Amino acid sequence: MNTNFRDSINDLIWFLDRGYPKKPAVAIVGNKYKLNHQERMILYRGVFETESSSDRKKKLIDPHKAPPQKLLIDGNNVIITISSYLKGLPVFRALDGYVRDVSEVFGRFKIERETRRVIELVADFINNLGEIEYVCIYLDKPVFEGMDIRTFQSYIVDKTKESQQSVVVRVVESVDNEIKQESATDSAAVTSDTEIIDKVVSVIDMPDQIITKVFQGEILDLKDFVLFK
Repeated sequence: MNTNFRDSINDLIWFLDRGYPKKPAVAIVGNKYKLNHQERMILYRGVFETESSSDRKKKLIDPHKAPPQKLLIDGNNVIITISSYLKGLPVFRALDGYVRDVSEVFGRFKIERETRRVIELVADFINNLGEIEYVCIYLDKPVFEGMDIRTFQSYIVDKTKESQQSVVVRVVESVDNEIKQESATDSAAVTSDTEIIDKVVSVIDMPDQIITKVFQGEILDLKDFVLFK
């Protein structure tokens, strides 16, 4: 990590809190401190204006302490984040409290060895949430296009068949739109996507729960770099 990374985070907060557009602000700070691509991605995905960070943190709930009736899971988001951790790639807790990764998955999704392990972890997580009545796992159709998506769906359903909840796997054109439309006061979204978080009532950070509780893993926390908290 760049020795000036702490300063870059605090400088970026200063810019964002004063209304500067994020992309050019990251470029300015990144160039100033000679950050590499990965460090810039952490800034882009992990640093936000103070008010937004505070608002999003308030939406985070612990499903074991306050379980919702319905769980709406952003499948691609959860799978990619946990897969990154299993591969040893950087994951971090952003200033808004959500665990994110620095992977850049565009276009078609690739099922790898870690993917099936992630599905097992997700299934175990769901199976241990006895009070939740309904679970829907959404997968982005454009990302999975050209793949045997039915086999992948069946694998997820098979791993969750022992759960007490009704588990449905849906392949949709836009996961963001579906979760935002289905969200209600009795439901919680499972995602770190800010577009979804900002539109729903409650959010569960499943990757955070799995990494810290199943693997007892330590996660780089960006708030530790903030000078004025």
